[in-house]
Amino acid sequence: RSGRGVAVAVTGEAGSGKTRLVDRVREISPPGVVWVDARAASFARETAYWSAREMVHAVTGTHPGQTPVQFGTALDRVLGAGGGRYRDDLMSLLCPPADGSPSAPEGRERIAGAAAALAERVARDAPLVSVWDDCQWIDEYSLDVLRRLAGTSTTGPVVVIAIFRNDETGLMAATEFDVILKTGPFDADESRELASVLLEGLRVPPVLVTEVIDAARGNPFFLKEVLGALRDAAAMVDSGWNVRNLAVPSTLHGAVMSRVDGLAPREKETLQAAAVAGSVFSPAVLEHVCAESSELGASLDELCRRDFICADTTGEYTFRQPMTAEVAYESLLKSRRLELHRRTGEAIERLFPGRLIELSPVLAYHYEVAGVADKAFEYLVRAARRASAVSAAREALRRYRRALAIAESGDGSSPAPAVVRDLAALHEEIADAHVVVANYADARAHFDIAAGLLD
Repeated sequence: RSGRGVAVAVTGEAGSGKTRLVDRVREISPPGVVWVDARAASFARETAYWSAREMVHAVTGTHPGQTPVQFGTALDRVLGAGGGRYRDDLMSLLCPPADGSPSAPEGRERIAGAAAALAERVARDAPLVSVWDDCQWIDEYSLDVLRRLAGTSTTGPVVVIAIFRNDETGLMAATEFDVILKTGPFDADESRELASVLLEGLRVPPVLVTEVIDAARGNPFFLKEVLGALRDAAAMVDSGWNVRNLAVPSTLHGAVMSRVDGLAPREKETLQAAAVAGSVFSPAVLEHVCAESSELGASLDELCRRDFICADTTGEYTFRQPMTAEVAYESLLKSRRLELHRRTGEAIERLFPGRLIELSPVLAYHYEVAGVADKAFEYLVRAARRASAVSAAREALRRYRRALAIAESGDGSSPAPAVVRDLAALHEEIADAHVVVANYADARAHFDIAAGLLD
């Protein structure tokens, strides 16, 4: 509020309280401070500008699915006089052209600069806090934007907070932060204090509480999960519940799995379907995916009550902890997992027919995992074209290569003719993408293949 900014990295192991720490700062934030959020996703690590696009939507008050006219109006309002030079690059970020014509490599630098400039414009009117969560999964193009935004914190009232799980990828080290906060484990006294709060009013044997604290090794999420399971078990029995039969998990994964397994079948199936849909998911998609959709509202309410998920202001739901989604997903049998991915892809197609280009990376992911070759091919090509249009050549080439592997797999599925005219056209698109990044030998090879196919 005094006009100075700071770039902060918050890092620590899963469940160590990183997001909770930031949420607490938000709770005590003084009036007049603007908070905007962006979240990376494990399935979107190869989707250019996934997190950056969330940030731009938050800053402009827009949401995916709106029209280009609505995006343009919102950008004009925020950018104001003199901000027109950023408009085209931000528009290409929010709604890349459908034809996916490869754009020049310098477009990547322009988009990063435009997104940072947009945040600076907002900060002229009110201090801005930009929170980037789950950055261990951030795509390389959003990381460009995060780095540029972190640089603006020294010139105005912009606070950048990036939350990383223990930085095994080296992404955090590649960005210059003014402050790095590492969340560490609770000591024994702090663990007991948390236990007393979570078990307030319940008579749990002290020896069992001590066993839980020892197993948790100071991880607050582990404590919360296991003590929550104890609380649930105690609530189900009027008196005299037998604690001798309760096994304390030895790992955080086991602690989460114990709570997931303790759900009623309907709630567990809903949680698993949500985990397939993503860390942020729409109830409308789940209505098409879950067998008992009429009971979906009650299941979501129960999962919220038990703190697995929470509703946001847009009507979507978010997992309280990414690890909960990971554990629920891993608990699915492979055949059931593939079926849910296929049904999720079909639900997205049915619900959002006007957004298929925008959602092509998500649809490619679901159909690729589900093994639906023709759909995976179609959306991989669309996603590659979309990436080309925003100067994300490396992402485009990765997706083109996977589409080509499907087209040449000989599994009996043929590429959709409405997406690419033939295999030669696909090789030509791949060659064009190589030309943009000056991989001329690779471009020539694909042009030669295309020429050979056309005889």
